[in-house]
Amino acid sequence: MSAALGYHAAGPGRGARLCFNLRPGNYDTPALIEMLEQLKAFYEGDNVVLVWDGLSAHWSLAMRAWVHGQDWLTLERLPTHRCQTTAHWIGQERSRAHR
Repeated sequence: MSAALGYHAAGPGRGARLCFNLRPGNYDTPALIEMLEQLKAFYEGDNVVLVWDGLSAHWSLAMRAWVHGQDWLTLERLPTHRCQTTAHWIGQERSRAHR
């Protein structure tokens, strides 16, 4: 399963939206690009910041090339530290988004 939870930083009254994709087997780069195309349609007209872990398919050369042509999408990588560090990083990013 692949999922994206979104909220609108500039319009908090819009509420959160959940987009998910189910498929048998593993997510490789082509499967993730297909999911991102669905995400683009789901959040049509909005800019999206997607926070990903270190899965190799997330950062493959093919994925980076595809993302390069997507002006609506920004990818951020979760730090590879402990959970407490990750939670702190997410809090910092959230604060930065509301400035």
